[in-house]
Amino acid sequence: MEDQLMLLQLLRTMLQAIDGIRICHTATSQAEALAICRQDPPDLLILDLALPDGSGLAVAEQLAELRPEAQLIVLSGQASSFICPTALQPMVRGVVDKTSAFRQLQEAIGQRDYPVVQGIVVVVAALVVAVSVLVDLLVALLDPRVQF
Repeated sequence: MEDQLMLLQLLRTMLQAIDGIRICHTATSQAEALAICRQDPPDLLILDLALPDGSGLAVAEQLAELRPEAQLIVLSGQASSFICPTALQPMVRGVVDKTSAFRQLQEAIGQRDYPVVQGIVVVVAALVVAVSVLVDLLVALLDPRVQF
């Protein structure tokens, strides 16, 4: 669940490359994610806290009611101030802070400010590496056949 389409597509591509992980749904809004969780509760939810129509926490809370064994990864620009509700703590497997890098990238490209574009690409690459490591760790948690 991610409202920034560029990051959503990047995450989808990364996750599709991992054996044993099947992406069932993606959502860009709270309403869409709530409907998906009611219809087909996921085993793993990558969750953005701030969505255009509400909080991602509402989706996580509904998922906790429907599938308490589900796992969450919080991926948000608000991750540094995130305080996990007690009821969700057993579900949370990681918290990753994303920055406003994507918005800055769009602005820099529009202004043809290529040194800024290069710097943002480095930041985005670091975010991709962090998410990739987190996904690898989750695969090991979810699939007992995988060992590091």
